[in-house]
Amino acid sequence: MIFKILGYIPSKKNETRRGKYGNWYNTKQKDINDIILQLKSQKKEPTITEDISVEYDIQCRYRRQDRSNIIATCDDALAKAKIIENDKQIIQECSVIKYGIKDPITTISIKKL
Repeated sequence: MIFKILGYIPSKKNETRRGKYGNWYNTKQKDINDIILQLKSQKKEPTITEDISVEYDIQCRYRRQDRSNIIATCDDALAKAKIIENDKQIIQECSVIKYGIKDPITTISIKKL
C-alpha cells in the first residue's frame, strides 16, 4: 500500500506550549489532524494487524526538521487513521529525506512481512 501526504509534516518535538495565561495547548494538532484526514481518505483496505515494513520518502522545505521526529509523527498518524493497529507493528523502517522542496510530498510505502 502506498500513501501520499501533501504539505508540511510537523515533528513530535515541542508539540505543547504554555499559553499567555499559563494554560497548555498543542500547537501542531491542526497539522496532525490534516495528515490523519489525508491518510483516511486514501485507505482502501481494513486495518493491518500483522508485522509490517515501512519505507518513507520524505520531502522538506528546510533542513531544520529532524528525520526521526517526522517519522514518529507519521507512525502515530498511521495508527490514528486506523491504517495499522499500533506503531509497534513496524519491524523494518527505511527512510530517504530530501531538503529544499517548495511543495513537499511524503510517500509512505507499507508492506506486510
